[in-house]
Amino acid sequence: MKTFLLLVLLSLPFKPVFAQLNMTHHLGVNFSALNRGQKLPLYTCIAYSPRLNFKLINQTSISLSAPVLIGGNLFNGIFGRYFNTNDDSWLIDLPLLLEFGLGHLANRNDEANIGLFAGAGGCYTMLTSFYRYTGYQINAGLRFSGNSGSQELRFSYGGGIGNYSAFTKLGVSFLYTVE
Repeated sequence: MKTFLLLVLLSLPFKPVFAQLNMTHHLGVNFSALNRGQKLPLYTCIAYSPRLNFKLINQTSISLSAPVLIGGNLFNGIFGRYFNTNDDSWLIDLPLLLEFGLGHLANRNDEANIGLFAGAGGCYTMLTSFYRYTGYQINAGLRFSGNSGSQELRFSYGGGIGNYSAFTKLGVSFLYTVE
């Protein structure tokens, strides 16, 4: 009982901070191209993006997001002679980004119809050809209110570091907000 009371007393100064936090989830589709210096495989991915928002002032926030991608190279084999593809059939991308948001969905209760965001961070990417590399990712996009709820259009660019600096990744995602 004493431990519980001590924890409650220690958490009281942080109550205003926790009141400023909210979580949003986005689900959708991503199309990514991965360049390894010579080949350009195209991936179609399922995108899931949880985001923890910390409200700054009206309609602005700093967020910690993880726009995870899991997908496959649908052009491999089927359109292989038209596209310069390779044998990488699966892609898993695990980024962790710090983003600045303005307007729509910067916070849960913001009433703006359109919003902007931009951010950067690190990522870990795995391909089925046993390439695994760490790198960076930069993204920006729009969030807007539509007839069927809130949507997000995300553009991303990333690359490898160190021995994998020749790897670059370019993607576009269309996501729906799932509450």
